[in-house]
Amino acid sequence: MLYFAGENALFALHADNGKKQWQIKMKDKALFGPTIGPDEVIYQGSWDGYLYAVKPNGKLKWKYKTDGALSYPASINKDNVIFFGGGDAHAGPDSNIYALTSKGKLKWKYDTEQTRVGSPAINVDGVLYFPAAPALFAMKASGELKWKMGPDTGGGDDDSDDNGDGTPPGGDDGEDLQRLFASDDVAGIITPAVAADGTIYIGNSDGVISAVNPDTQTVKWTYQTGADPDETDKFGLPSFPVVDKDGVVYMGSLDRYMYAINKKGELVWRYKTGGGISEAAPALGADGTLYFTSDDGYLYAIRDKK
Repeated sequence: MLYFAGENALFALHADNGKKQWQIKMKDKALFGPTIGPDEVIYQGSWDGYLYAVKPNGKLKWKYKTDGALSYPASINKDNVIFFGGGDAHAGPDSNIYALTSKGKLKWKYDTEQTRVGSPAINVDGVLYFPAAPALFAMKASGELKWKMGPDTGGGDDDSDDNGDGTPPGGDDGEDLQRLFASDDVAGIITPAVAADGTIYIGNSDGVISAVNPDTQTVKWTYQTGADPDETDKFGLPSFPVVDKDGVVYMGSLDRYMYAINKKGELVWRYKTGGGISEAAPALGADGTLYFTSDDGYLYAIRDKK
């Protein structure tokens, strides 16, 4: 079965012949794609403020009302707990990240004090990493905050905004840290990716890809992408990053390139398309092929040359 969001509904199509099996209508837009749980329940958020849980047969299991609009996909851990962030720049603020049981009951919610919260990435140890521009948060599955990074956050549990000598937290990386969270833009709430070694990859609205060490809450390296060719003062990284087994991170930029950056921060390759890279995450196939779409109307499939 193929599940996708379209305008104000969730659809299910037969994967073999494309025949519509069912649809669930919502009271406002449904953006990005749904998340499928281990029990095959489909979760979809909407600008109407609800997270919908739909059974594989198209019957509504439950819906949960948040404090604002809901845009970004939910994430689900090994215990079938559903985590998702609230708010949307266009449809209404919600500063909370939510944790729900598979029955739709609230376990906890945490107020980031920002206007919107991106989808969390879940590490192998169960820690959630999620953006709420201009900060990056690390949180235990229990709802306990581990640390947060960004302007005026002190780079971790320490609430000071410098190292005692007037320099930003993070040592020599302080300048990069300030750039990483410099602006409150939609790219600033795009979900990070976590590599096998624990490195967190995240992009911001200045078009900067950054690698963050979660143990020290410092920036390992940054990579600057280009400007939108139609608006040369505009930068950004609208697509969700993905990272492969070798630590190569793939991310689309407003400059219409898809980038592959290795774990040292070096460019492996970049590929130019004829339009803006789609906001949806690129997908990695089992053979290492990268799939993504562009506003030029094409689906791209790219493999690294061996």
